[in-house]
Amino acid sequence: MIYSDHAEKRMQQRAIPELAIELLQIYGCIEHSQGASIRYFDKRARQQVNRAVKALASDLDRLADLYIVDTQGVSTSSEISVALYQQ
Repeated sequence: MIYSDHAEKRMQQRAIPELAIELLQIYGCIEHSQGASIRYFDKRARQQVNRAVKALASDLDRLADLYIVDTQGVSTSSEISVALYQQ
């Protein structure tokens, strides 16, 4: 994701990790106001994040050898090719 300079500065000042922003995009509640979308963690979203993080933590050993091959920026094609592998 590309952040504005203002957003990057606020994230740094407030110690907001990029993962929190990603979780907000996935699970956050959305409201629309003045042509913009506003996302936030309501009670339901917080519960969903907690379940997802717990599930991932319990699977972490099994996923430890997972890796991604991303050809974005390498290929001359306009397509982005991502492959998932597990050893």
